Amino acid sequence: MVTTLEQQQREYEERDELERQRTTIMQGLRTGVVRVEFTKVDGTNRVMVCSLNSKYLPETDKVKGPTETEQKNAIAVFDLEKNKWRSFRFSSVKGFTTGVNYD
Repeated sequence: MVTTLEQQQREYEERDELERQRTTIMQGLRTGVVRVEFTKVDGTNRVMVCSLNSKYLPETDKVKGPTETEQKNAIAVFDLEKNKWRSFRFSSVKGFTTGVNYD
């Protein structure tokens, strides 16, 4: 399969955008609360309000620190509405809001 220069450029731009999105989300999670809209593995859509900031983690997790199992493709976060650790894939994110007020 032969790809054109234009196709390659588009692929590079998409990867750059995904990396920028990932960086912005990670920064928001570490400093506060993020609302993430994503598609779950089963195909359903989900909205999650989450954080990695110690201010929002349970006391037991504050002692040992967040169990952040960050990979390039997915991140474990603390779901503030379910009070449980959950994860999502960066490639499945449909939208996000950083700096969410959650107090």
